[in-house]
Amino acid sequence: MFLGLEENVRRRGFRSPEQPPSLVSTYAELRRITGMTVVATVPDKAIPAAIVYETAQGGRLNGVQDLWGNLDCIGVINQFGAWVGVPKSPGSSLVR
Repeated sequence: MFLGLEENVRRRGFRSPEQPPSLVSTYAELRRITGMTVVATVPDKAIPAAIVYETAQGGRLNGVQDLWGNLDCIGVINQFGAWVGVPKSPGSSLVR
């Protein structure tokens, strides 16, 4: 069975429910909670105050996907080991 790099994020989890310490940048928060390189693929957005990371199994990975959802993307890890957002809407990417 092959496990990708996102498995490390999933396993880390959170010890208690947690909110982002800063709501200014989704990309900065993605870097903080993954500890990985995150490539800006769409314009950055502020984080909604309602985001809370849960302690459930896979809670950190769920938080990562919630943050990508804030950018209207699905987060994936590219061939270089960096997180990138794949836009849910065509034509919204910064990368051309």
